[in-house]
Amino acid sequence: FVGELARLKIVVSNPGEVSALLNDKVVFGSEMLFEEVNGFNYHVSAQSFWQGHKSAAEILLSDLIKLVPLHPGDTIMDLYGGAGLFGVGLAAWYLERNPELISKIISIEQSGYSAQDSKINYEKLKNSYPNAKINFEVKTGNVEKILTTESTIYTIREAKMLNFYKKGNSWYDQGGELIGVQFFDESKNTFLIRK
Repeated sequence: FVGELARLKIVVSNPGEVSALLNDKVVFGSEMLFEEVNGFNYHVSAQSFWQGHKSAAEILLSDLIKLVPLHPGDTIMDLYGGAGLFGVGLAAWYLERNPELISKIISIEQSGYSAQDSKINYEKLKNSYPNAKINFEVKTGNVEKILTTESTIYTIREAKMLNFYKKGNSWYDQGGELIGVQFFDESKNTFLIRK
């Protein structure tokens, strides 16, 4: 027998919903699962990425909120954004306290399933705060390619290759000009862009 091996994936949400996927097609259960974190009910497709440990999403989001002090007009960039856990979660926390604080959230995700979930979750968040003037942008594709072709934000590896240098939490170009990037976590998933 020559051929491709079938991939079976079992997905269980925190509320106990179960789905089975065979080669990324749902063969049992629902295509749409829900995860609640800090009071926000996330839409997560069975094919999307979500934190594997039951408590991980809430713990990671709580830590991120402590590490990221936002200022009026800030933009949140959520790289490898998945279903929007960090971008949506951070925005929800700050919108609850000051709807004027965040002006834009950009999520970049390679998986089409996760990017679609992210769009749905951002729309749910936007509908929860109809008076907030916040823009959401979800880009689907390779994160490094999108960053290097569409913005001046770089990963640490790219910044070093371009001879950018770090001083404190900020990065500067060869001429000493601030490129305005702050990294807030060791995984380099979430960036804050200062204008």
